[in-house]
Amino acid sequence: MINDQTIYVWRRQHLIDTGQLPGMNSSDLCELAAARKHIAELSRARIVTTSTLTR
Repeated sequence: MINDQTIYVWRRQHLIDTGQLPGMNSSDLCELAAARKHIAELSRARIVTTSTLTR
């Protein structure tokens, strides 16, 4: 069975996606998550590069 809270969140996101409620739509949330993941990867790469250069 699906939890009531899950259904509430899905319904609320649907209302946002259709412009009936203010907020970030699913597409924008997905793009933001991808950007954050990319930034985290770049940060890790920078740390590795910096630590390699300082040895």
